[in-house]
Amino acid sequence: MANIEKLNAHEKMFLAGCIESIMLADGVSSKEEIGGLNTIVSNDFPDFDERLAEFDNRVKDEEGFWQLAKSITDRNNQDFILQVLDELALQDGIIKNNEDKLLDKLKEIWA
Repeated sequence: MANIEKLNAHEKMFLAGCIESIMLADGVSSKEEIGGLNTIVSNDFPDFDERLAEFDNRVKDEEGFWQLAKSITDRNNQDFILQVLDELALQDGIIKNNEDKLLDKLKEIWA
């Protein structure tokens, strides 16, 4: 996986929130998803907890989430965020409906 450190703090905050959303999308966090998250956090995203806390303090509802998504304008970083989320969603073998909806909406916003 490419280096998450290439993202700026704002983009990392959004990625942390997206990772949380993917983990919670189907209501169940599989061992594979948790393992994938641990790999991402320990190897590539050492300030994950800090960025997630910042996201949780800033984003209070779905509208706020999508407004934040619209503020991510660098195409390469958008693609990178989608790649990370796709890899995490595939950890348990298939992308579930709610995960797919989140990824599709991000792709639509960033098209």
